[in-house]
Amino acid sequence: MMSGYNSSPSPLGMAGASRNTADNDDSTRKRQVRLLKNREAAKECRRKKKEYVKCLENRVAVLENQNKARRQRDGVALVLCCITFIV
Repeated sequence: MMSGYNSSPSPLGMAGASRNTADNDDSTRKRQVRLLKNREAAKECRRKKKEYVKCLENRVAVLENQNKARRQRDGVALVLCCITFIV
């Protein structure tokens, strides 16, 4: 006894199902596009960060070399100053 219940979908139900499937497909496609764009943006961000860190490391090396040269120069100047003071 299936009083008033029809197991076959109505024509309106079928149209709604097609629309839901199309909406889901569109949502899935949009999500995939968004994820791809985000992945590419993240990749570019990592590349720029790597480049920035490399630039900073180069700058540190240059400054360390400058400091070393200045320390050597100042050390020589100090020795010369002491020698002229003693003489």
